[in-house]
Amino acid sequence: MCVTVLQTVYMLGLLVAVGFTMGGMLLPMWVESSDDGIGYAVGLFLNCTKLGDEVDFNHCRKIWDDLTLAEQLGAGAMFLSCATCAVAFAWSCIAYYGICCRRCMTQPLPYVTALAFVLDLTGIICIAHDREIGQIEDLTSDKELGLSIWLCVAGVAVLLFDTLVASGLALSSILCP
Repeated sequence: MCVTVLQTVYMLGLLVAVGFTMGGMLLPMWVESSDDGIGYAVGLFLNCTKLGDEVDFNHCRKIWDDLTLAEQLGAGAMFLSCATCAVAFAWSCIAYYGICCRRCMTQPLPYVTALAFVLDLTGIICIAHDREIGQIEDLTSDKELGLSIWLCVAGVAVLLFDTLVASGLALSSILCP
């Protein structure tokens, strides 16, 4: 019983963390400003297409090429974090419905979740890494940190909590199979 409850909380935590991370990556709202009454947002990715325009994937390629190496590495690390969460979710589903060896199947979950946490945190650090403190102050003076950065930070926090839940799940599966 205790394993089932923890496993459900763990799987929900993975879904929430992936939602926050993907939302933060894809929304173009890393820094928001409303200078002179005109609002704009600076984002990791911009929209590749707009309503009514023809789809031009070369424009999407240009957006990727315009990112700095650190931003590309950060986006890659966040994507790998989401992929790691997907693998952990699939493995957890197999362990959840597994009749035998649940105890053995839940043991790798804390490590996989910790890897996803490290990748997600690395992604945020890589994106903010190439800016000096003065540049960040110049960039954020009279501006607010946007929704995207807070979504990514929330995703990291949920993954940290989920790593602790996965550790409890692994221990409880040994104590009460």
